[in-house]
Amino acid sequence: MDLKPQNILLTSINNPSLKLADFGFAQCIKETAKKNEVRGTLLYMAPEIFCDGFYHPSCDLWSIGIILYECLFGTTPYGQITIEQLKEKLVAMDEQIKLPSPNEISKPCAALIHGLLRRNPSERLNHEQFFSHPFIDLDHAPSAQSLDKAAEYLKRAPQLESLGKLCEAYDCYLEGLNHLMAAYNCKFECLLSL
Repeated sequence: MDLKPQNILLTSINNPSLKLADFGFAQCIKETAKKNEVRGTLLYMAPEIFCDGFYHPSCDLWSIGIILYECLFGTTPYGQITIEQLKEKLVAMDEQIKLPSPNEISKPCAALIHGLLRRNPSERLNHEQFFSHPFIDLDHAPSAQSLDKAAEYLKRAPQLESLGKLCEAYDCYLEGLNHLMAAYNCKFECLLSL
């Protein structure tokens, strides 16, 4: 996939959905495959694609890391360089990409970027780790099930409290409130889309 900001589209201003575009060069490839030619946009390309022509599902996660970096810091990790300089950096890269101002983003966000931008694909976050990462937090994303989840936790919390399990009760109250906020956000988003 050629993941880059120009290929990520929003369906509308109110209650947008993400759409991926530009599959002009896309093709079905095996989970790991070698190709004769490099395809994609060099600035967002995983180093192993450019250096070895090696495609792997984690290559897309590298691209997501570059896009996230660019969204947060206004530039890619490579800054303003020529194509030749970029090629040299990709070939010579042997260390972790540095964040320009790590104190300006949350620790979970910084950890996600570092996990996505690992030079060695075997050290990079995999898809399961990406979707379960605390910064992504899909469990608390607004959905039609948010209110049911909130009710379940908030019903269980007083039961735990009456058993003297105060820490567990506290955690249930907190989870319930998190899901309640997600339910509120889901309801608010639905109203915006009308």
